Amino acid sequence: MLDPTESVLKEQLNALKLRKAEATAELERCKLLAQAAMVQPTPEKIARFADGLRQRLTEGEVPLRKAYLRAFVDLIVVEDNQIIIQGRKDVLVSAAAKGKVSPAGAVLTFVPKWRARQDSNL
Repeated sequence: MLDPTESVLKEQLNALKLRKAEATAELERCKLLAQAAMVQPTPEKIARFADGLRQRLTEGEVPLRKAYLRAFVDLIVVEDNQIIIQGRKDVLVSAAAKGKVSPAGAVLTFVPKWRARQDSNL
């Protein structure tokens, strides 16, 4: 018989609850991406999105430019005669369909109880 007030067990339970919350948030994010991927952007939306992204990548502060690149580019390979840029197309399609460009690293506002560990930062 295990006592749930035992400190080691309590820490493990809290860690598992945190992992469950993170997995649930990731599942919701994936569902939203899947739903957005089903909506195909119109050519006009794609053109507006491309123009807006081009403007953000050519103007403004360097950290912001890097954040926009990180939002859509996963890997850049430079070879002798070519440059390969890889990224997830579903993220681009979703952003173009919404007409919004968001840099990576933004605070997730849909994750409830983001301080679930209740550590010393309270």
